[in-house]
Amino acid sequence: MSRQPSALERRYIARNTLNCYSNFNVTATYNKPVSKAQVSQALRTIMLTNDNLLLNAFRKDPSDTMEDDRRANGHNWVIKPVQKVRFDDVVSVEKIEQDTHQKESQIIAEYLSRLSSKTCALNIDTPPWRLLIYETGQKTYLTFYFDHTFYDGYVGAQLHKDLIEQLDKQDEPEYVDVLYDQEHDKMPNLYSTYYQQEQLYSPPWYYSIMNKIGQLKVVKWVSILFEQIAYRFTSIGFLRKVFGLRFRLHPSALSRPIFSYKPTTMNFATKFQIVNLSQAELKEVLGFCKKHRLTFTPFLDVLALQTMEQVIRPQVSPTPISYFHFTATNGRRYFPYMKYVTAASAFPTMFGDVDGLTKEQTIDIIKSHGERIVKLMKHMVPFRSQGMGMESTNFWDFFLGCVGQIIKPTSVVTNIGNQKFECGQWKIENMWFSQGNGASFHFVFNVVSSHAGMNIVIGSLPEYEELMEGKMMETFGRKLKENIMEISRMEH
Repeated sequence: MSRQPSALERRYIARNTLNCYSNFNVTATYNKPVSKAQVSQALRTIMLTNDNLLLNAFRKDPSDTMEDDRRANGHNWVIKPVQKVRFDDVVSVEKIEQDTHQKESQIIAEYLSRLSSKTCALNIDTPPWRLLIYETGQKTYLTFYFDHTFYDGYVGAQLHKDLIEQLDKQDEPEYVDVLYDQEHDKMPNLYSTYYQQEQLYSPPWYYSIMNKIGQLKVVKWVSILFEQIAYRFTSIGFLRKVFGLRFRLHPSALSRPIFSYKPTTMNFATKFQIVNLSQAELKEVLGFCKKHRLTFTPFLDVLALQTMEQVIRPQVSPTPISYFHFTATNGRRYFPYMKYVTAASAFPTMFGDVDGLTKEQTIDIIKSHGERIVKLMKHMVPFRSQGMGMESTNFWDFFLGCVGQIIKPTSVVTNIGNQKFECGQWKIENMWFSQGNGASFHFVFNVVSSHAGMNIVIGSLPEYEELMEGKMMETFGRKLKENIMEISRMEH
């Protein structure tokens, strides 16, 4: 029993097998210790009720090579259920002696850096997710980490919630070694989320026509003409009406070179800094956002880029630059019952002048950026645009073509929201969301809130450790929090 992979799945199969990306992960601490028996029983129950946790991608012909994958653009792969999952296949325990002088944020940052080298293989009889139980002697951290083929960041948070629910239902559980066995358990439904995901990423017919026209060299002059019109008349009413957006193409964003530093390499290594906002600090920030009718994600988008301009840009470029920034979006609003699935996308914004602004100017940029996000999401633009792009892309050629390139997206912000959760006697006390930068971004901002406040996990490429005597990213983290709290405490 098998099915063909979707275009999105083929994209992630390429990224995995070409070693362009390691994993994303969600780490949490609970208010009570967990035992091996408790975890085994809980995982088995969760797996049997969520089909995508039992799938993997396989080559049709085991003798195929990456060159075969490239020529077939992934159509030589299939999606199938795994045969059997044992506890030790997906769960591991790591113990260290914690330095009592280290702050928790430092411990987690070092842990996440080591974690960024771990992968979840495809083409093997184990689903591409893992649970790592990390014991320091002071605390126990539980980390779910994943490949992106079937899952996204919300899946990680959901697994923690479901685990808490199952733990609360247990009395005296016995250890279960076999978590799933296809011979004795029900066969997973290969299509439990497939059609909804296809619908989410399928562009309307007119998107495809526009894409085909855009590929014709004969109309290249039309694109050039449009860029000139848009450059000079960004507030013209008919442009806003046609595109349903109020976009701004500032001369500074168009004329400046895009942020760059070193050529792209295939390297899993990622370094992390963690910015924590306590519950009290988070209340101040969200109160400011509410007062000015802002939402937090566009607020962080702009503040992060302002901080880059202040701390990072002077170290990599003596002249002004623009920032090619992405904001991640969640497609579950269209299919709220889809929990264990990839339903994420992102859309780009080119930012120019973001520093040296008054508070009012900064608020205006955040508000305009946030309004654009709302309009884009109303019409599913990030997902439809991604689907349109995937129609004509050979994913293997695309990822291999990234190697050696100087220009790539500057940064991305992914916010998986407020994950305060408790069930009966169990509670998620703290949570961190993280991922490796891979070959895609210079800087990655992953955000999640819990009972302990908000954690902003900032991933950066190792080459930035060379700057400011190794203190640049530490300085950046401090300055980002300073900027966030400063604007939130200023009187309007």
